[in-house]
Amino acid sequence: MAFHWQGGWFFERLDKGNVRIYHEYITESGETKRDFNLEIDADSWCSIVASVSKAGETADTWKEIGLF
Repeated sequence: MAFHWQGGWFFERLDKGNVRIYHEYITESGETKRDFNLEIDADSWCSIVASVSKAGETADTWKEIGLF
């Protein structure tokens, strides 16, 4: 199940901890189209989230975010 942020942007955690970010929109004919699809590996995603957290990226914040 994906988290919808706004404006058709979705975030979805995959089975191996990877994260998929994608954008969907509805065409004039009512069809759902995806025009952006990115998969980020679990280790990189943990680094991204930790680096923008208030505490910054450390070994502890990285582990906490990854729930390893």
